Amino acid sequence: MKKRIITVLCILCFIQGGFASEESADYAKKLSLAIDYHVADGGTLIVTLKNSSAEKLELMLNDKEIEGSFTTEGDDKEKFYDKDYLRKLLTSVWFSGVCELERNGEMKWTLKLEELVYSGADDKPVTPQSIAGKSISLSLDRLAVIPTVGKGNIPILIQSNTLKIPKIEQAGTGQPATRPESKSEGGDKPQPEAEGRSR
Repeated sequence: MKKRIITVLCILCFIQGGFASEESADYAKKLSLAIDYHVADGGTLIVTLKNSSAEKLELMLNDKEIEGSFTTEGDDKEKFYDKDYLRKLLTSVWFSGVCELERNGEMKWTLKLEELVYSGADDKPVTPQSIAGKSISLSLDRLAVIPTVGKGNIPILIQSNTLKIPKIEQAGTGQPATRPESKSEGGDKPQPEAEGRSR
């Protein structure tokens, strides 16, 4: 039941400015979303949103935390979220805020795995062991472009690359952990490594 509520709320969040349109698809082509993974310090996910267009974009977007869902691929497909975002989905109605993304500019978020939880009755925490060897991707639930001409906002559907998380080294094998493999979606180019959390 909890998963069903979260799904409905995510859909309602997305349609806050209207239904997807050709204009929405055009704006989506100007933005790319990429995730990367660092194994140190308990595991960290780096998220980068890039404006690849030649114009500055005004966005309805929370630039301080990820308002979206991560998905693991495979037979045991699961979703996980920033724990604060998941709490707001279940209890709140809120405004994500407005920010600007310069042409060819980037916005970055850094998320420790300990800040993430799986959707479900027990809010199981995400750990390096729980995602090791799996492929994950990210969808932003609350992203819209505010056009320079016209009223309202244009909701955007955007999906990240699919990232393969390396398996954890077995004790005594002497084999180092490999870097995660990134498979771009929709022709997105891999993004550079990032440090620090956007605030």
